[in-house]
Amino acid sequence: MDEFYAWALTGQVRRLQLLPNLDDRRDDDDWEGDDGSWRVSTSLAPRQMFRLHSSDGVDVEVHLVDSGVAFQNGHTVTVGWAAREGAAHGYCVLVRNHTTGASARLEANVRQLRSRVKASTIVPFGILAALPAALAILAWLTSPGSLTGFDTSFLLLAASIAIVVLFALGAIVAKVASDYLHSEDDEKIWAAVNAAIAEDNRRLLKRNARLSYGS
Repeated sequence: MDEFYAWALTGQVRRLQLLPNLDDRRDDDDWEGDDGSWRVSTSLAPRQMFRLHSSDGVDVEVHLVDSGVAFQNGHTVTVGWAAREGAAHGYCVLVRNHTTGASARLEANVRQLRSRVKASTIVPFGILAALPAALAILAWLTSPGSLTGFDTSFLLLAASIAIVVLFALGAIVAKVASDYLHSEDDEKIWAAVNAAIAEDNRRLLKRNARLSYGS
C-alpha cells in the first residue's frame, strides 16, 4: 500500500488571475483585462492563478481548476498539497478561504494520488471467487453418466450462462477490492493533509507569539 505526505501554507492572495476554460468559453461571458489576461464575469472562474504570500515571506504560485471557491486579492487562504512518498511533486487537494469561510476538497487531484488497482491485484480476487463454482461445474461434467439424456444445445446454453455469472462475480469482487483500496488511500491522504494544516497552524501561532512578545 502507498504512503502519503502533505504540506500546507496559509497566506494572502496576491496577483489573482481568473482564466476561463477556453474549451467552453462564450464571448458574452468573457472580457479581456487591462493586463492582457482573460477574465470572466462570473464570481467563480474555472481556472484561478495567484501567488500565496505567507506572513513569514514565503511565496508559492497556486493554480486551481474548478475549485468552486471564490478568491479576491487580500483574502487569507490555506492551501494543502499531498504527494506519494518518494514523489518529486504533489497535487493541491484542499483550499480554504478564511475570509469568506468557503473551502473545498479537490477530488480530481485526489484521484491522481490514489493507487491504481492493477490486474495482478484484481485477478486473485476473481479467481478465488470463481474457483469453487468452476470446480463444481467441472466435476459435474466429468462425472460418469452426467451428460446422459441431456440436450447438447442446453448444455452449451447452461455453460454460457455459467461463464457470464463467473465473470460478473469476479467483476463485483474486483470492484469491492478497488473501493477498499481507494478508501484506505483517502484516509491516509486526508490524515496527512490534516496533520500538515495543524503543523502550519502551530507555526503561525509560534510566530505570532514571538511577535507579540517582541512588541
